[in-house]
Amino acid sequence: GKPKSTDASGTVYTEAIEGRYLLGDCLGQGAMGSVHKVKHVKLAKRFAMKIIHPQLAKQEMLVARFHREAEALSRLDHPNCVGVVDFGQTRRGDFFLVMDYVEGQDLSEIVGRGPLAIDDAIEITKQVLRGLGHAHKAGILHRDIKLENLIKAKDDDGVLRIKILDFGLAKDDLPEDLEPLTQAGMLIGTPQYLAPEIIETQTMNQQTDLYAVGITLFRMLIGGPVWPGDDIVQVLQNKLDNPHPKLSDLSSAAFPKPLERFISKAIDEPDKRFITAAEMLGALEAVSEEIAQQRATPAAIKSRSRATEFVIEHGKHLGKVVRDGVNKQREKFSGDEGNPVGTIARTTRDFVAKSIRRVKDRAKEEPKRD
Repeated sequence: GKPKSTDASGTVYTEAIEGRYLLGDCLGQGAMGSVHKVKHVKLAKRFAMKIIHPQLAKQEMLVARFHREAEALSRLDHPNCVGVVDFGQTRRGDFFLVMDYVEGQDLSEIVGRGPLAIDDAIEITKQVLRGLGHAHKAGILHRDIKLENLIKAKDDDGVLRIKILDFGLAKDDLPEDLEPLTQAGMLIGTPQYLAPEIIETQTMNQQTDLYAVGITLFRMLIGGPVWPGDDIVQVLQNKLDNPHPKLSDLSSAAFPKPLERFISKAIDEPDKRFITAAEMLGALEAVSEEIAQQRATPAAIKSRSRATEFVIEHGKHLGKVVRDGVNKQREKFSGDEGNPVGTIARTTRDFVAKSIRRVKDRAKEEPKRD
């Protein structure tokens, strides 16, 4: 249509939606619909709008679910979650969700350039768990956690923040715990990140979200897919054949044992996995501490070796002092019948003690080595 507005980034906004939003560039397409950049007419502020595919809007169950989810998503208020600010239906029948617009890179682009540093991957995972924990407490499952739905962005204060996108697949009815996933033969989620039990039972819960977080961390560390496969069927079959791979199976890099154990637990059998995001976050915090301690150990050993080197260097001097002292005492008391051997021994012991204190004092004054 005829351009109605252009912003500083060069985005051309054309069609007006419900008199409130001007439609801009398409940011992406998905199974549920397309996402566009939009600008609020009165606020002159950018947002992201998901427009649900028209054919889905014809299914009453999906429409009811859309309304339920939109209301639930509007309750999200967390720095790691992209929240919903508006939703509705256009005059021509298209349903839409309006979300905060986040400018940044999705993690699939970043990981596509190679594995992330261990500390970076752990910090990203912590932020994802904090945001996901908030959503779970609000009764919302994400159901499609993956690198593509995680954006590395900067807050207004310049702090790097991971934002979780696309809660539009979420379910706000957690008290029921599990829910069928297929509607009209459609499997919700992404094969690489789907817990094996989903493939078999077609149900999801909080633990399956957390499983996807574990796979996300796995992929950040190895820089590629966990299971090979050119199509969905092949990936799913490989996953069923080898449901619990290890970091060492897919990477030649050396990883800290606490981190390997954490990932193994995160993608283990359901009864052995983390139950809540808070539990998983606490375990990851402990992993960070263990890794920090392991890194500090070589420095401590190096420090002790310097101290040992000093003792070796000055031990010769101490030995000479002791020998000289004993010889002097022997000379002093030789031929003196009034002084028994015990007195000589005590005097020698005192002299040695003083000599040791003198060496320790010298050690304190010794300049530290770099």
